[in-house]
Amino acid sequence: MNKNEYALQGTQYYDLVQTRSNVILMGDSLGDAGMADGVSHAHAILKIGFLYDHVEDNLPLFMEAFDIVLVDDQTMNVIRAILKYLF
Repeated sequence: MNKNEYALQGTQYYDLVQTRSNVILMGDSLGDAGMADGVSHAHAILKIGFLYDHVEDNLPLFMEAFDIVLVDDQTMNVIRAILKYLF
């Protein structure tokens, strides 16, 4: 459960991304919503959650934790559309 930038500090990857100001975070559990913790240089963080199990029970929690929640969507179509729009 060390899915955050704190675990990357001191690595070559950290040095590569520390100047980037935008983050797209994707995860399929509530704990994943905190993966951008420690990204102090980010100006914008877009959190996208993939919800597959116990949708009725988990949807309110996912909607609170993520900016976008995709229910039973196993494609990358939404992410592709966002990136296509931006670039």
